[in-house]
Amino acid sequence: MRLSRLLCMERGSALLVGLGGSGKQSLARLAAHIAGAYTFQITITKTYNVANLLEDIRVRVGWLRRQPAGSWGCQESEPAAAAAS
Repeated sequence: MRLSRLLCMERGSALLVGLGGSGKQSLARLAAHIAGAYTFQITITKTYNVANLLEDIRVRVGWLRRQPAGSWGCQESEPAAAAAS
């Protein structure tokens, strides 16, 4: 629940640290699905470097910019006064 709230924040992100097999990947995918966020996984090789990382991010951000507006699952909650009227 906390991770999905983090992802809904403006520029929200998180670094999950823990033992292998503790469910970090499953938790991250579930939270991203709840938030309506796009996920991707990079493949690290011996020759993978910062330039490759920046290129991977550039490609993904370019893809995201071509998506229709309003496709995110996070929505602003209305103030109680506005909801009551």
